[in-house]
Amino acid sequence: MSKVCTKCNIEREALSFSKGNDKDGLNYRYRQCEEDYRRQPDKHFRTAYRNIKHRLRCSPNYMQRKLHFTWDEFQVIKGDYFKVHHVWREAGYPRTLTPSIDRIDNGKDYSLDNIQVLTSGDNTAKDQRGEKTNFAVLTKEDVSTVKKLVALGGYTQAAIGKLFNVNQSTICRIINGQNWSHLT
Repeated sequence: MSKVCTKCNIEREALSFSKGNDKDGLNYRYRQCEEDYRRQPDKHFRTAYRNIKHRLRCSPNYMQRKLHFTWDEFQVIKGDYFKVHHVWREAGYPRTLTPSIDRIDNGKDYSLDNIQVLTSGDNTAKDQRGEKTNFAVLTKEDVSTVKKLVALGGYTQAAIGKLFNVNQSTICRIINGQNWSHLT
């Protein structure tokens, strides 16, 4: 079975179309054409705004947050967004360079003075250190104590791990500088 893409007007195998809303259950556009469409700067920017609104409406972690700007006011950051988008496009669209809207202070609402445009990789890395990660069990103080216990000697990594309710491998990664390396 084949199908004609509504964007490029080329007949292609039906398997090369994603699931969609057309009468045959497939998307109107060939996968690559759909991807190209979604990556257009204006479309991508509009999607970023819609994603913020969706997150505030549907994500339990964000529902207590508020949006303090309209679509028209959001246009202020369009130039910055397009600069990051251009770098992303020129690099061949790697996931880590995807433009991302970041709240500077995650404890505050979405407001124009609390958002910035980052790459997805930078946005992810920003919150992946220490206590700020979603998975942190230890605090800075705990890590400091772990390092002191290791320096004193007489404790195995497993014993220290049990004291803090973490696995021995977590203590090993702290000692080797793989985790919590930003603390001296």
